[in-house]
Amino acid sequence: MFLHRLSPDQQRVFIGLAKNFIEVDAIVEVAEAEALQRMQAETGISIASTEPLPPTAENLAVFETPESRAAVMLELVALAYGDGDVHPRENVAIQEVATVFEIPTEKLLQMEGWVVRHRALLREAEHLLAE
Repeated sequence: MFLHRLSPDQQRVFIGLAKNFIEVDAIVEVAEAEALQRMQAETGISIASTEPLPPTAENLAVFETPESRAAVMLELVALAYGDGDVHPRENVAIQEVATVFEIPTEKLLQMEGWVVRHRALLREAEHLLAE
């Protein structure tokens, strides 16, 4: 969705973070695998050749601007909601990234709300396209 707003270096780090993130609940759902494929198409970065990266302060330091941090958060929240069930470990990971990024709880809740509304609109569009 917003990966085009990241630099190539930031995109590479994000893909590694995303791979790590979807493995947090020990189950890679079909929706998560599809999301990774969409990210690969958007960035041109091979998912298969990218190693998972944990969300350490060092790995997250590449996201220096509020815009890049917001893009990362929206993408991670969308990944968490992608299979329709936010696993507690996914929630913990999101909280950890938000803490490193110094994103207030209220803003994180706004981001989660946006993702939920966006997903609902996508489902509605799919219905319209199928008619």
